[in-house]
Amino acid sequence: MLTMHSQSIDATPQPKAGKQNGWPSARLAPWCRRLSRQAQITAIVLVIWLAWATVSTAHAQLWRSVAPRSGNAAVGNLAHASSSSSASSADWSVSRWPSTTGDRAAIASPAMRPSARDRGSRLWVVSTREAPNAVPPPVGAEALRYWRHEPRVGWFDASLRELVATSDPSRPTVVWVHGNRIDVDDVMPQAIDLLRQLDAHSGGRSFRLVVWSWPSGRIPGPLADVRIKATRSECQSFYLGAVLAALPPETPIGLIGFSYGARLISGSLHLLGGGTIESVGLSMRPATAAATRRRAVLMAAALDDDWLLRGHRYERAIDAVQGMLVFANPADPVLRLYPLLYPGADNPQALGAVGLAAAPGAPERAKVYQIDAAAVLGPVHSFRRYIHAPQIIARTTNYVLFD
Repeated sequence: MLTMHSQSIDATPQPKAGKQNGWPSARLAPWCRRLSRQAQITAIVLVIWLAWATVSTAHAQLWRSVAPRSGNAAVGNLAHASSSSSASSADWSVSRWPSTTGDRAAIASPAMRPSARDRGSRLWVVSTREAPNAVPPPVGAEALRYWRHEPRVGWFDASLRELVATSDPSRPTVVWVHGNRIDVDDVMPQAIDLLRQLDAHSGGRSFRLVVWSWPSGRIPGPLADVRIKATRSECQSFYLGAVLAALPPETPIGLIGFSYGARLISGSLHLLGGGTIESVGLSMRPATAAATRRRAVLMAAALDDDWLLRGHRYERAIDAVQGMLVFANPADPVLRLYPLLYPGADNPQALGAVGLAAAPGAPERAKVYQIDAAAVLGPVHSFRRYIHAPQIIARTTNYVLFD
């Protein structure tokens, strides 16, 4: 059972006692004593991180080897989805999408493009993988890559204008932002998995899923990787904020972010709320009333536990949403290493590990709903574990579909 998370949790990993005699401890002890404490900690972190990266890579390769490529198996049985809101499983061949400018094999012929009145795209992809990473970005949301999937037809090149024009006040738009170390080929299998889980818990409610594909592929060196992605996510926040600002204010928008995806979403909401990053804000923002049509779900959020508070980095994020659902897991082995992201700092904890660092009566708590999900998730840092936990995905679905 999920329980409300209402207090700070000490997530500092405790060292385990080792053997004091015999090989190898006796032989390594003099060498270890010559190392500084910081060097020992760094070495331990690198070993743990490399082990985690190896397991993650093996898991991704296994998933790709068994993931459906086309036909009925691409999405399987879309349980509980009504005929008016979803196509039959035979219509979904979406495990491959045109991920680069030159990839035309997965794009349907222009002659097959349906008319505007027939458009029923439930699955979109917005890619920033080829966009510049800078603050402020030198290009706008119109320059990003957009694709939409049409049942029984395939993928089409699309645009921001089409994404906006096909918005429907009666149908929520769910935007999913994946986490770090996700290569372009790993995006669609996870997206299909999420779509299946949302459909299974939607009760037939209609929605469309927008997949946000950002450049989070692996970079050599675990610490270099996470630090570069931390900086990169702030640039990405401008792109996502610009797209969200372009959507009609009456469109219900549910945001789902995992790990650095949650960081990216938080930055974009901060910009939408009138905040700035590196003294730069969005050039235009929607009406304040649009905040009542946005909700965010943060899973394993890789941002400081105080950034959403007044006077901190993303202080305006909560102003841009009706509410925010935060799943915290103090057992997450990756987030427990989060303090090492800032060498020499005051060891900030991750929001996704300990929850919001605010007193119960703080104004920010009025919009933030926190759930300690450690008993359900265990010591993992896995998006699929979140969406395959019935208690978590059911609550997530109801939240982003404005139930």
